[in-house]
Amino acid sequence: MRLQALPNLVLSAVKKWSADNAARLGAALSYYTIFAMPPLFVILIWVASLCLDEKTVQTDLYNQIGGVLGTKAADAIQSALTATHAHQKGLLAGSIAIVGLVLTATGLFLELQGALNAIWGVREKPGQGIKGFVRNRLTSFSLVIGIGLLLILSVVVSTVIAAASKHMSNVAPGLEVIWNLGNVVVSLLVITVLFAMLFKVLPDVKFAWRDVWVGASITALLFTLGKFGLGFYLGKNSSVSAYGAAGSVVLVLLWVYYSAQILFFGAELTQVYANRFGTRLEPKAHAEWVTRPAERAVAARGKELPAVSSKKRASQISKLREEAAMLDELVRSKRRQHA
Repeated sequence: MRLQALPNLVLSAVKKWSADNAARLGAALSYYTIFAMPPLFVILIWVASLCLDEKTVQTDLYNQIGGVLGTKAADAIQSALTATHAHQKGLLAGSIAIVGLVLTATGLFLELQGALNAIWGVREKPGQGIKGFVRNRLTSFSLVIGIGLLLILSVVVSTVIAAASKHMSNVAPGLEVIWNLGNVVVSLLVITVLFAMLFKVLPDVKFAWRDVWVGASITALLFTLGKFGLGFYLGKNSSVSAYGAAGSVVLVLLWVYYSAQILFFGAELTQVYANRFGTRLEPKAHAEWVTRPAERAVAARGKELPAVSSKKRASQISKLREEAAMLDELVRSKRRQHA
């Protein structure tokens, strides 16, 4: 893709983002996230603690949340996690709690999958039954594990960079800026891989990995910039104080909602890019297109289907009838000649 095509690509993504009603999709995703966030964090911390110290993972996670949403929201999430752990006593109760955690956490990704399918214009074929339920849950759970592995990588690299920065500050003062920049770059790369996984695995569409990196990179950049912007806005916005004790929940809802808009814009960008410059797209075996092939082909070029008036349609039908009559007369004359 040439750089000159980027503005038109972004403009087409913005139009599709508006046409697909991303605001409504973001509101639904925010609702699911409120219930799925505590069990999701429990599973992520458990996966990361297999390789790292659990307290280190929790501290890094809470610091990331607190840096964006503030200490109140981070404390509220920490309290929810503590309550979740407190109810996991006994073998039976613990087993039921684990199943509930997995179902709730994967439900968030199923909602996100539905939103991405709406953006791509595909839907699951009817009659999937238990097989479809198990497949979707396994796909969602694999993404949870993948995010946990990315969290491990992020924590390890951030720890190494922080240690190197502390050491180099004693050897060569003034180089902290370079190490902090390196930390931002690593964080940006991890977020890019995360968005690439979401855009490639969740939608029920087959396309190449190379078609996803442009959208994932731009989304990661917008998400990183938006993280600081949202953190500043939410930190200065006093309107959430009107909700009292529920203010922390409102903060999380606002952050998820605005972050979802960035995610859905990135999905639209990936969809437009894959249609224009990618390989041949087709739904997965258990899915089907919602729109007709002609409509998708026109949408890929960023144009609308031309509207045909009833008068013009009648004129076209009349011409077709005249041509058919002429052909019929020609065939009859040929038959008379041979007779």
